[in-house]
Amino acid sequence: MNTPSTPKRSPNLPRDQRIQAFTLHNAGLTYAVIAQRLGCTQRQVQHACQAPRFTPKNRSGRPMKLSQSQQEELIEFITKDGRRYSYLQPSCIFNRWGVGAYAIRSALRKAGFKRYVARTKPPLSEKISAKGSNGLWSTAIGHMRNGLRFFKPMKSGLLGNAIPGYG
Repeated sequence: MNTPSTPKRSPNLPRDQRIQAFTLHNAGLTYAVIAQRLGCTQRQVQHACQAPRFTPKNRSGRPMKLSQSQQEELIEFITKDGRRYSYLQPSCIFNRWGVGAYAIRSALRKAGFKRYVARTKPPLSEKISAKGSNGLWSTAIGHMRNGLRFFKPMKSGLLGNAIPGYG
């Protein structure tokens, strides 16, 4: 026996199509004709014509617990020396903010940071060890021992030039 399903909600039309639908409706065309021309549903056209504004509101979501200055302080801390910390440790260090690990995680993700598992150093070949590594592997971020986790910007444009080894 098939259970009835709720029909899927069509997304809002983009701003340009909303303006076109409103203009065509003011010109005297019906919702069905407008929907056929724009390639959308009649309900989308009706909603666009009856909406109080052309640009739909952004969905608000839950507000961030950290202020902008707190987020900047957290990012500065993480990029300087906090790469080996869990999410809980910065929340204990910044306990004056009164936020938990989830708020720290959300702020870092919003800023473009993601957790990665640190990889072990590859063994040096005889050729490289004879020449000397010039400290390249010892200063490269992400080659730490014991599988510790660390933070790294997901996109190089955010803080790529401020962190040694990136950009």
